[in-house]
Amino acid sequence: MTTEQSMLSAADDFLIHQTVEVIRYVASSDRRFYDRHFWVGHANDGELMFLGGMGVYPNLGVIDGFFTFSLGDQAITVRGSRELTADRMNTRDVGPFSLTVEEGLKRFRIVCAETDGVSFDLAWTNSAPAFEEPQVFKREHGRVIEQMNRFVQTGRWQGHIVIDGRRFEVDPANWWGSRDRSWGVRSLGLEDEPSGIVEAHREASANTLFWIWAPMQFEHGALHYNVGEGPGEARFVEVVRWMRQGDERVIAVMSDPRHDLEYCPRTGRLAGGTLSYRDQAGERRTIRVQPLRATCMFAATGYAVPASGLGMIDDWRHGKYMGPSWRSVRRFDLSDPDTLARIGAAGIHMLCRLELDTGEVGYADIENTVRNHPRYPRGGAAPKG
Repeated sequence: MTTEQSMLSAADDFLIHQTVEVIRYVASSDRRFYDRHFWVGHANDGELMFLGGMGVYPNLGVIDGFFTFSLGDQAITVRGSRELTADRMNTRDVGPFSLTVEEGLKRFRIVCAETDGVSFDLAWTNSAPAFEEPQVFKREHGRVIEQMNRFVQTGRWQGHIVIDGRRFEVDPANWWGSRDRSWGVRSLGLEDEPSGIVEAHREASANTLFWIWAPMQFEHGALHYNVGEGPGEARFVEVVRWMRQGDERVIAVMSDPRHDLEYCPRTGRLAGGTLSYRDQAGERRTIRVQPLRATCMFAATGYAVPASGLGMIDDWRHGKYMGPSWRSVRRFDLSDPDTLARIGAAGIHMLCRLELDTGEVGYADIENTVRNHPRYPRGGAAPKG
């Protein structure tokens, strides 16, 4: 005798179905299907910065999350995971994390119960409307590599963070940030399937890449600056949008984004320079970039680590089944050259102070990856110690 488990949940009582299936079942059977939050927060003086996220992987039956803090010469990463269950709206008790969306596209709260000296209670309020990026679709040798949708938004944080007994008060006047929400199909970095034609023909280390993704926040609005370049500096992404402060959805389309950046010779990290674009009147506007603090995307946060020959930091990946409930903390000494080489050679998110040519000051988390680019031969290079 077998007992059939119902996959109905409270979400099925809302008028939100997209297929004939219950909400628990997604339209794609691809094991890589995901639905994720990603958050950035920072003190504008650069003392403390964090990256965080929470995602569900319906075809793997997992919900998990992470927060990584950059403080002094430390990276401190808290992770959590549990079984997904039928209720997709239940984002509580994901390891130490509990997420509550209080008003869609406007307010949410994320809490971390004390775990190895780290806890927090943080509330987000939007400072500008959400902007939907162009959809991504990428196919190689017949296989869908990426198919996803994403929106970005800027906002302010309020609450507190406790790290090893030190309490940080989070005031929205000087704690800004950004976030994105994405869903679809994307590599998780943990596939156990045999290599196929895509892997056989891919030479990732030889590819040319320039990538900058920067939701910028100013007192009077937000600017989303996103440029991707491949071989020959050909653009495959070019997004510059201005969003007015507040809830009013006014989006101005800018054009002709350009970059003239500087990189540290030793680490290859962003060291300064300018970004520019043409406004709606056709005038070129320039933004001077001043880096304040770096956060390492690969500090055991669950993202797949690029092949570097330096060994894996951690065997946890987004979507990996870790049992009914799991939590963990990893700590890294960023003053150690070997550690920095392993987690800080790529995937850096840089908190930057911005200054428009009008004199207005803003802040942004700038994600910047450079590989084999003719203009920036030292950009993105691994640290030498």
